[in-house]
Amino acid sequence: MEVEPTPKRFLMLGLFSLAQVTNCAAWINFAAIPDKVLETQPQANLFWLTYLSMIFLVTYIPVNPFSMWVIETKGIRYALILAVFIQTAGLWLRACINYHFMYCVAGQTIISLGQPLIMNMCTKLSAHWFPKKERVVSTMTAQSCAIVGSSIGFLLPFMFVEPKKYKGDQMEMSNGLQTVIRGEIRDMLIFLAAVETLLLLLIIVFFQEKPDGAADSKNDESVPVAGQEDQASLLGAEQPAIAAVEGAEPAGERAGMLEQFMALMKNRNYQLVLWSTSLMISAAITFATVVALMLEPYHYTSEDVSLLGFLQQLAGVPGSILAAVVLYHRRSAFRPMTLFAIVGSTLTLASFHVAATQMPVSEGFPVAMMSMVLNGFLLAPITSYAFEYAVEVAPETGESMSSGLIMALSNTIALAEILVIQQQASGNPDQHAVVRWTMSVLYLSSALAYVLQHQVQLQEDEDKPKEGLNGLKESNDETKEVGRVEDKYNGVYRIK
Repeated sequence: MEVEPTPKRFLMLGLFSLAQVTNCAAWINFAAIPDKVLETQPQANLFWLTYLSMIFLVTYIPVNPFSMWVIETKGIRYALILAVFIQTAGLWLRACINYHFMYCVAGQTIISLGQPLIMNMCTKLSAHWFPKKERVVSTMTAQSCAIVGSSIGFLLPFMFVEPKKYKGDQMEMSNGLQTVIRGEIRDMLIFLAAVETLLLLLIIVFFQEKPDGAADSKNDESVPVAGQEDQASLLGAEQPAIAAVEGAEPAGERAGMLEQFMALMKNRNYQLVLWSTSLMISAAITFATVVALMLEPYHYTSEDVSLLGFLQQLAGVPGSILAAVVLYHRRSAFRPMTLFAIVGSTLTLASFHVAATQMPVSEGFPVAMMSMVLNGFLLAPITSYAFEYAVEVAPETGESMSSGLIMALSNTIALAEILVIQQQASGNPDQHAVVRWTMSVLYLSSALAYVLQHQVQLQEDEDKPKEGLNGLKESNDETKEVGRVEDKYNGVYRIK
């Protein structure tokens, strides 16, 4: 059944988007100030600083199946409240950083446990609250707020921890200055915890599972109409049929999670989209995690890194808006837009590489800044629309399953990339090793992503009479009169 649009859908999207913002801000807000943390926290070292962001990649993998089960069986309201409650507890524990740095480590670990519930819920929220034509826009809006959260995560240290304001004699009192900076870092963490607490209360009071009066059936499945059973029976008892009236959500999610997973593994288009988008998302994660270490040998300050990271992430918002407008009017633009983003983001990354490593800071910083802005504008939209892209090529499975696998693979690849970079750079007397290994990994990821994405086959014209999305073609046997459609990749049948 097509979702009836109501004004309340924007409130649900807004609350969920705020959860995305705080989640990503908590993930990355130490990345811009590793030097300040090392100087002011005796128990901190490079391993634990990297851990603060890497733990989100590590925990996502084992927690991902549980998060999909919670979303599919308990619903998005239960899942969102659970996620934000977990992250609120972790944020307040993290604010005890000045008692011992391990409180921050433990709190960050707890926060990471709530991330999969939030990230995997995006397309399910759109399916529950938005008409089909609006879903790509709503999903990209929510995912764009993750980009906003990352940009805020880079900006917060710049707002709270600003050592340039300490001049004169205070700079000579290292112990006093360290105490001040420790207090500023603590204040930043308390601010995030307070915002998350307020958000939790708002979600408990206002967030709903579905619109008032919506059917209780799962995934907005349509109510059977007269004659529908007869049409479904024409498909034959041996076919794992999906029967739904026109405009309904695919009913394949009735199958268990294992069946859905196996269907996705057999879907060639989905596999190509999964790997190509995951490679680009992981590249963005890796770059954001190690950018401060990359720039350290080239005399860039933590304030420079904070500003560059903020601008890169913020530029992704207008890029995502533009991509949403294009996809709203032409859903077949997924593939060409992704190919363009891969090529463009790789070129801007190369420009940043040259500016940061081959030019003095005074000359290279403006070029590096412009390169980061263009990189974020081109690359961030992939993260925003990857989930809807997955739904587009695999409509027969649950939204949380198809999108959850993308984030799980992205985090796995990013974790492997960061470990390789750190392993090769640790103990290496050559300070430029981090840059060389990082850029090699990112260039390789982009090349593989382009090759895979180029092989995706999507319907170029949705109005063609003989072909539908995802390579779906009409069959020509005796069941043609009921509009049987055959998926040439998955062998799944459904009623038009």
